[in-house]
Amino acid sequence: MSEALRLSVPIHITGFWRIHIEESLESSGSTGAGLNMGPRVVGRILRSGHSPPRILLNGTPLDTCMTRYLLLNSGSEKVSGTIEIASRVPLGAGFALSAAISLITSYGLHYLKGRDVGEVRPAVDAHNAEVYCRTGLGDVIAQYYGGSLEIRVKPGAPGYGRTVRIRVDGRYKALVVVLRRRLDTPTMLRSYGPLINRYGGEALRALLRRPTLKNFLELSRSFSSSVGMFKGLEEAVGQLDSMVEDGVLEGFYVKKNVLVAVVRNELVEEAFDRLAVLFSPSSIYRCWLEDEGLRIEKV
Repeated sequence: MSEALRLSVPIHITGFWRIHIEESLESSGSTGAGLNMGPRVVGRILRSGHSPPRILLNGTPLDTCMTRYLLLNSGSEKVSGTIEIASRVPLGAGFALSAAISLITSYGLHYLKGRDVGEVRPAVDAHNAEVYCRTGLGDVIAQYYGGSLEIRVKPGAPGYGRTVRIRVDGRYKALVVVLRRRLDTPTMLRSYGPLINRYGGEALRALLRRPTLKNFLELSRSFSSSVGMFKGLEEAVGQLDSMVEDGVLEGFYVKKNVLVAVVRNELVEEAFDRLAVLFSPSSIYRCWLEDEGLRIEKV
């Protein structure tokens, strides 16, 4: 079994968004803004005798709506191989790991069929799988094009939607807390949809007027509060607001089951220690901002 292709994708956590469901999967998606971060999700595409291709996440076979959609729509029953995906963050928390898996799987199937991986079509298929399964709306396009701070100004798949990339300098890190609650994407969209659309649209217009990291964090914190993402976290939010006032944090927000706290490099340890009083230290992930989107390396 020989390695044929290696690729990697940043994780992505949106700060606010607006839902757009159109007539086609390609034109559906979301507008809004989020942060692309490391650690990156890494894929290895191996030529092997497994037909249809075997998909593994951290060594465990993966069978989801999204992977089934991609296998079915790629005609992959005629292809053999193994797609190995390695992630240091959990699936289903809010890191957009499903979108990273979708991108890696789609490009892997595309490659194993002998097609050009320089095309955008595999990214479109990955986006379509996410929208069809309601596991994500705007993550694929954000991770594909990259940008430490990305702004999705037109919904849709890569080649259909449009993003604006804002490079953030290397002075900042992100501490991401996986919260002790379970809110999946379909439930989140059903429960918060009207509020998401109202406040997400307002936040996007405000960010486009002043596209800075500071403004993004302020708008994301307001969005989290307005749509109800802080429910059950009121005491912690008060402490986090104090950390912002003290200058320890640049800002914070909550998306689904994760809390993102952005901090200057020199204050990471102090911020971590103060977060560890509010949350289990093992639930805090040390991340960094990533400007590069999908990366493909032929071996």
